[in-house]
Amino acid sequence: MKGNEVRLGNYCREITHSKNHVVKVSKEHFEDMEDNEIDLFPITITEEGLVSLGLKKWKSKGTIYSKGILILHLRKRGWVINKRFVEPKYIHQIQNIYFAITNKEI
Repeated sequence: MKGNEVRLGNYCREITHSKNHVVKVSKEHFEDMEDNEIDLFPITITEEGLVSLGLKKWKSKGTIYSKGILILHLRKRGWVINKRFVEPKYIHQIQNIYFAITNKEI
């Protein structure tokens, strides 16, 4: 991933010669990416990932998750977020959408 694809606080996978784990992106990660010391990779959206962000899964017709005013509905075409079709594939994109809507970190 490039530095302009993530924000401070986003969750990504850090892979170095000795590590492969999920991290919350910090200022140091940006510095290390600039120096080519680490690589950060996006985390694919999964039910476990959404729940770990604090989204609640609703039992209904289809797959619906929510947190506050954010409502995600998985349809055949992809995700509908707050009645708009969007194409997030990764957890950090959900985090960024939530921040854009609420001005708060998820």
